[in-house]
Amino acid sequence: MCGIAGIFTPCEQQLHHQKLADICLKMISTLEHRGPESEGVWRDQHVALGYRGLVMQGLSACWHQP
Repeated sequence: MCGIAGIFTPCEQQLHHQKLADICLKMISTLEHRGPESEGVWRDQHVALGYRGLVMQGLSACWHQP
């Protein structure tokens, strides 16, 4: 199972990119029970998305997906 979280800030309330990533990391840290083996954060100017997941076992690296 996986868990996802995200944060959006409008143009007027623009946060620094790293601040968005830090907030998203705190959000997904509460989802560790959804997948303790894998995590990641993607951020843009106004959006940060994060995931926690279980690593799927497969024959190639393409199995490692959020």
